[in-house]
Amino acid sequence: MRQINARTGWRRCQYPNTVHFSNVPAIIRVFWEKDDGTEYIPENITITLSDGEGHVYSEVRAVFNLECVFDIRRFLQTVFVDVNLDRVGHSEMWQRNYNQKKITVLVSYTDNNNESVVVANFNVDAVFGNIERGESTGGNIRRRWFVNYPFTLDFYVKSGDMFSIVADGVDRPGVSFPEHLVTGDYASGFARVLLNVDKLVDSFPVDKRLRIIQPFGYVAKNDEESIGLVAYDLDIDRTPKDCDKGVYLRWIDNQGRFCYWLFKDLGTSDAVAGSSYVAADLRNPLLYEGGLNVGTDVRQSFTRTKTRNLGAKAVDRDLFDFLLTVVSSPFVDVFDGYDANGVPQWHRVNVAPGTVAKTRKSLQDFTVAIVEPSQITQSL
Repeated sequence: MRQINARTGWRRCQYPNTVHFSNVPAIIRVFWEKDDGTEYIPENITITLSDGEGHVYSEVRAVFNLECVFDIRRFLQTVFVDVNLDRVGHSEMWQRNYNQKKITVLVSYTDNNNESVVVANFNVDAVFGNIERGESTGGNIRRRWFVNYPFTLDFYVKSGDMFSIVADGVDRPGVSFPEHLVTGDYASGFARVLLNVDKLVDSFPVDKRLRIIQPFGYVAKNDEESIGLVAYDLDIDRTPKDCDKGVYLRWIDNQGRFCYWLFKDLGTSDAVAGSSYVAADLRNPLLYEGGLNVGTDVRQSFTRTKTRNLGAKAVDRDLFDFLLTVVSSPFVDVFDGYDANGVPQWHRVNVAPGTVAKTRKSLQDFTVAIVEPSQITQSL
């Protein structure tokens, strides 16, 4: 939480940090520490928000007990309505992550001389997602890289940021983020990007593990921002891309990071629903033409909904928690293979409602069910 103090007097304004997750309360608080009669206390305060792309919102609220509070969370969410958040390209090493927008905020009121007084004018980077207590955007992050499937990693970067690479405990030449790829003027100075790891490292010489380190990345934890270590520890998995017993999922976790996992296909179940229509000719229900009774009219259709049961065998607690993020994700996609040009193809699915039990065992099987889009099987 940042704060602006009036140059003189008792007025203060508190507002969100430079990066803020859109599903977390985003409080703007204007208040006076006391009223000694030397300052003008307005009746109302106005807030105006804009994302620079046509979305503008303004709200007026009354001052009560020397304070006025706004929660701009809803606006931070609505700016992503028209954005295809799961756009992911795989032709280049680096690409923009569209899960970030800069918001401009103006807080003001009219004084007793009918002049506008600016309380605060600031910017904040909205990111679709949320962050829980004790959770961090940095530190050591463990993932499994299924090298024969599309895969990306999330970073907040500045121009010229250096990345170190360690393969099986051996240092490799590092890389820097290309300056010309930072598009947009962000409040934090960090742009959110995706890294296609297969464009960075040839997986063939890597035996078991790969570590990608950003020494000076953006880190947020418990409403505090800092510059710190962001490191991905990748376990290598070489399951063939034509594996017919696996289902590869992509989803967005609570922090808006893209996640991937090759689940084992445990089988499917089908639910068939039907609808019918019957009408009779009350004047002559026994009318036959060509031997067929035409005194009644029948229409019938069926739809089939497939539920696929997926599992991951004997995962540890950290991986279990990682896989658990799929059940709360707003975007879950199934990999359908590559087209003729090598572009990954996906289709959207839903996660079936239910309970996922987590035990205290060190290793545990993880299971989840996904619901495919309904198909019309018959229609007459």
